[in-house]
Amino acid sequence: MIKILIIQFISFNLLYLIFKKISFFNYFLDKDFSKIQGFHKVSTPRYGGILIFLSFIIGFFINQTELFFYSLLVFFLIANFFLGLIDDVKLIINPLYRFLLFVLVNICLIIFFDLKIKEFDVLILDYLNTNYFFSIIITFFCIFFVVNGSNLIDGFNGLLGIHAFLILLILSSATYYQENYEILNINFIMMMSLFCFLIYNIPSGKIFLGDCGSFLIGAYISILVIAIYNQNNDIPPFYFAIIIYYIFLEIFFSVFRKLFQKKNPFYPDRKHLHMLLYKFLKIKKVKFKNHNFLTSIIINSFYLITVLPSFLFIQDNFLCKIYFSCLIIVYICLYFYLNYHINLNEKKN
Repeated sequence: MIKILIIQFISFNLLYLIFKKISFFNYFLDKDFSKIQGFHKVSTPRYGGILIFLSFIIGFFINQTELFFYSLLVFFLIANFFLGLIDDVKLIINPLYRFLLFVLVNICLIIFFDLKIKEFDVLILDYLNTNYFFSIIITFFCIFFVVNGSNLIDGFNGLLGIHAFLILLILSSATYYQENYEILNINFIMMMSLFCFLIYNIPSGKIFLGDCGSFLIGAYISILVIAIYNQNNDIPPFYFAIIIYYIFLEIFFSVFRKLFQKKNPFYPDRKHLHMLLYKFLKIKKVKFKNHNFLTSIIINSFYLITVLPSFLFIQDNFLCKIYFSCLIIVYICLYFYLNYHINLNEKKN
């Protein structure tokens, strides 16, 4: 396994140097400094996701695993990687059309692989899950929230990269607990790809993930969570909900917030938690050279602090439910606290 990780590390860095020399990849330079999600001030290449994808594929095939789970994983990764790439190269500009394509591709894959989440321990969801049609829809939305949540928090140096690395680290402990060493090996391969990316992404952001990278990471996490949970009878569903709570709440809360405010949920704004925290740090004039990176550090540190206590009751779904509910309340309170102080500051100015 160590040899595979070394080969991956070398491959990633060689590919990075090659990409820098080939003029074609200048097409991936992010020169739009005025967009809503943009916080950078210099042209930055958005091919971090491509590098992660290629280095992961190299490690994956060297590993030579032939389980059904891996064919499922690879197809979902490739499909969502290219869905993100379509967005990166602006082949489809309309966000509604992109969403419809995302729905079509992922539902076709769910049907083809007969992918289903075994249970939720939520009465209405478990009842609907017994119906084939609704089980497809529920599985799709579980993937949708993780993939699009990943895409939503991407934009700050290290925010998604570090967050995904932490999630995979926690999931690795679950696979080790299951003694599922084959999935554990694949997880290490993805973690090495993320680690290589983070070398260039933090703290100054020499490369960005791009939508292909955030879609790839989101697809990997969602399929991995479903696979680990479906293969495990000891770890309850709400423990996995706790692990992905930040990604899930960012997109879930954002959609309903925009609908409540009569805004189009398909279009971005600057009202997400990480953006509010960034503004708050600016308002408070926190002495730190890079507030972008500081925001990532704070959010991921907060995530780790809030998730780690769940290890104490990892096998108690009732306590996991209560804790997950508490995390939702904490998230909402923190959101409105930051939003209130930012609005107050804007009124003063």
